[in-house]
Amino acid sequence: MEIDARLAEEAIRVFRRYSVELVEDLGLCPWARTARREGRVREAVVVAPGLDLERTLAAVDSFDARVEIGIVLFPRAAVDRPAFERFVAEVRALRPSPFAMAEFHPEAPAVLTPPGAFTTFVRRTPDPTIQLVRQTALEHVRHGENHGSGYFDPSMLDTLPMAGNEPALHERVLDTNLRTISGLGVEEMARRFDEIRHDRDESYARILGARVPGARVPGSP
Repeated sequence: MEIDARLAEEAIRVFRRYSVELVEDLGLCPWARTARREGRVREAVVVAPGLDLERTLAAVDSFDARVEIGIVLFPRAAVDRPAFERFVAEVRALRPSPFAMAEFHPEAPAVLTPPGAFTTFVRRTPDPTIQLVRQTALEHVRHGENHGSGYFDPSMLDTLPMAGNEPALHERVLDTNLRTISGLGVEEMARRFDEIRHDRDESYARILGARVPGARVPGSP
């Protein structure tokens, strides 16, 4: 198997560790497990070095109508989080529909507050990642049709008024996640992220040699 194909295979494998062991097993997204089991999630890998806009747009365009949640992984992109956020904003501007997009990145402080920083912490994927969710899937969830079409960051949802004074859906998911990770402990959550990241670095080193893009330096946050 050629190097690019092996790298893509491993990028998907370590991402799925994140999505199953952390997102699903800890219940961080109420719809994740069903979405995966029903085949609504697809991954694409941009194996080019850095952030290749043309290949990224091609990956976004590769998701056909059957895909509700698309994941684009960048195993060779040694890029910091602010630069990646700017790149995703550019992709979002060029492909405004039919997907909503969110950026996920391995560099994020292990904190519980404020809510925005906590959401970024939970998005600590092994590689820089773009998550795309079909707008129709978000509409299903907004209207209470929670039939599995929702492996996504709940912060993508606009404020959804509920009966009486009940909080919006994304706020309730956020509160639940805060309680879950507070009970587990921030340090333990960070350790689990780091374990998957270490798996990623070792796996890529076997394929690429010693120079692994974005490899975590021992002792770094």
